[in-house]
This record gives sequence, structure tokens and C-alpha cells, in this order.
Amino acid sequence: MSEAQATSPAPAPATDDQPNPLEAIEKLETMLDDMGSKLDEFSQNSTKHFDAIERRLEKMGENLKEMERLSENAESAPSAD
Repeated sequence: MSEAQATSPAPAPATDDQPNPLEAIEKLETMLDDMGSKLDEFSQNSTKHFDAIERRLEKMGENLKEMERLSENAESAPSAD
């Protein structure tokens, strides 16, 4: 047993109106770990969704350019009157 352990008082037993501080700390640590994991998962999912949206917008831009090109070609084509 180290000197610090020998001289520090033992934690008081928990009562119904006074929870054990070590248990409370452990619960908080677990909650923080869970929240961190969920945040990581959310971040990864968000990145996937944003990447998919970006690809769709790029494809829409390409389609719009193609439509403009076709429209210009149709306007410049000689009319068959």
C-alpha cells in the first residue's frame, strides 16, 4: 500500500440520500464515452450524407450545362419552314 493510500481516508459508505462519489464519477465517464461514440457516429454519417448531396449537386450542374448546350444548339439550328 502506498503512503498516499495509507494516509487518505477511505470513502464513506453511500447512503440513500448520499450517493457514492466514485460511482457517480464512473457513471459520468461512461455517459461521456457513450456520447463521444455517438458523436463520432453522427459525424461519420453526416460526412457521408454531405458527400452524397455534393455529388448530386455536381450531377445536377452537369445536367444543366448539357440542357443549356442542347437549347443553344436548337436555337441556332436552321428552321425547316
